[in-house]
Amino acid sequence: MAIGVERYTAKLSRSSGGRLTPARLREDVREEMRRVRALMVAEARRWQRSLGPGAKMDPDLDDEALLAVALGAMEADREDNQAAFLDQFVTLTKASERFVVDNRIATVPQPTTLYIALSPAHFSGAAVGGVYPSGPFDPQADTLFYIPSVPDDAPAEAREGFYRSFNDHFNAMIISHEMFPGHYLQYKVAVSEAPALRSLFSNGAYIEGWGSFVEELMLDAGWADNAPLTRLAHLRKRLENATRAYVSVQVHTAGWGREQVLVFAREEGLLAPQFAENLWQRVVNSPLQITDYYVGWAQFKQLYADRGDGPLRDWVDAVLRAGPVPMKLLPPLLGN
Repeated sequence: MAIGVERYTAKLSRSSGGRLTPARLREDVREEMRRVRALMVAEARRWQRSLGPGAKMDPDLDDEALLAVALGAMEADREDNQAAFLDQFVTLTKASERFVVDNRIATVPQPTTLYIALSPAHFSGAAVGGVYPSGPFDPQADTLFYIPSVPDDAPAEAREGFYRSFNDHFNAMIISHEMFPGHYLQYKVAVSEAPALRSLFSNGAYIEGWGSFVEELMLDAGWADNAPLTRLAHLRKRLENATRAYVSVQVHTAGWGREQVLVFAREEGLLAPQFAENLWQRVVNSPLQITDYYVGWAQFKQLYADRGDGPLRDWVDAVLRAGPVPMKLLPPLLGN
């Protein structure tokens, strides 16, 4: 189960370009969790103000109580069946592509080569989806976007937990991560323009870090009207990314077991039901992959801060043309 301190330390060093030790990563993500929890409370207050004076809510709720109410309101906005859920993702994908083009965020290659469907039946038990690119040897083949799903005849509790997790606000936010300008676009540009070797041996921090970074980039540009509950969904996901990294360190270097992971995920990480249940298997089976979201995001945040005053689209296009290289090799490819 746990790979042990020595192996984990070596793997983390390689995956972070020598930047991180387990102790440093643990310290960084705990600070990130404190910072994000404060941002979530501020967003809950923004949502409360948006309701107007006629809202039936105690104006004196403390921070944690208000945050719980806001998260509940976020989860209440959701679909309840596979057909409507799939249609929502198809609509969001088209809208995100148009938003990226209209707001000059990135150059979008044409034609769009994308096949969107619910996850195959053998994926459904774990509600697993994902983006599966064409690869560098057939760049015009379809990218597959499988939407996580739960059967319509599943027990009511399972369906409720799934749709609470994949609520409307989460879906509007995560489409940036998965489609435009996230994974679909980064894969599409990479297989067409970057050396094939980079796509064949892609760097996880580049892949997941970019997806996580552009969630915020799109909201800042006005995607989904930067609605409070959609921004809150992003912050909850950002908190989840830090939680993933923290429990990865704890399981593989400090002996944490399943119950410790689940309690921490729910109480400290505020994970939605579906994601809390899936976390244990991910931390056991993919100990370093689940750190890529936070590690890559932090590096992209710094690269973005250092980018200078040029047009946003030029910088985004340069990132995508570079392909999924180790993050320490990316700055020279951007002119940094």
